[in-house]
Amino acid sequence: PENILVDRQGNLKVYLVDFGFARIAGGDVTLSSVVKGSVGFMPPEQMFNRQLTKASDLYSLGITLICLLTGTKSSEINTLVDENYRINFKPLLPKLNPQFIHWLHKMVAPNLKHRYPDAATALKALKPIDVVNDITPLKTLLQAIQPTKAVVKLATLSLVAASSSAITYAWITSPARQLLTSGECQGCNLPNINLQDKNLNKAKLQGANLSGADLEGTNLWKANLKGANLSGANLEGANLNGALLHGANLGGANLKGANLDIKRAKRWRINLKGATMPDGSVHK
Repeated sequence: PENILVDRQGNLKVYLVDFGFARIAGGDVTLSSVVKGSVGFMPPEQMFNRQLTKASDLYSLGITLICLLTGTKSSEINTLVDENYRINFKPLLPKLNPQFIHWLHKMVAPNLKHRYPDAATALKALKPIDVVNDITPLKTLLQAIQPTKAVVKLATLSLVAASSSAITYAWITSPARQLLTSGECQGCNLPNINLQDKNLNKAKLQGANLSGADLEGTNLWKANLKGANLSGANLEGANLNGALLHGANLGGANLKGANLDIKRAKRWRINLKGATMPDGSVHK
């Protein structure tokens, strides 16, 4: 919620700010929801490394809308969540139409099977609802009600974007999200990805393309990087203790300060040509 700005002067405008991006397979993919997001905004299936669907990001959107409507800070979202991962917000919004309350409940249902299946379905269900429990239609509501109008407009714009461009599903199924949620991404194409200071211990990345990746300070303890392409990657200060690097390509990589076992590297036939070694020297 703190990354959403609302301009109420003139026509209502809603802005999303402070996004981080990683270049993945030639395209920009937002990593905000996983890399920088709060745990409370993740759907239960993501926290337990279960299968993600198009309904998974609807949960995050629903939580954001509830925080905006109730004035709950992102750091205090746990005050609304019970032990069964249900979001208890209804008592805080007595003036809202029960239909809209039901819509929000369905957006944040703990079981993804009980949510709307996708953004298009959620948007279709939202449009006819009189949000503040009177005869004001949604179009008029967006022009007349403060601050609820900003929240409804944000929901509408978010759902339109997700349903029309499939951004939500593309991110859910992206290699980056797969790696960050499950720790497994064998053979994935992740050139130039920013994974600085991430915890990837025991990650399964054999055969992955991580050329040019920023892995500075990343924990790769016992990670499987057999046959991985790490050419030109920044591994300064990375924890490579116990990492499996058989046949990996580290040509031109920055390994300054990384705890790479040089003897093992030679046995494993790792390509280190042009790499900056842990002691600062350049391997020939």
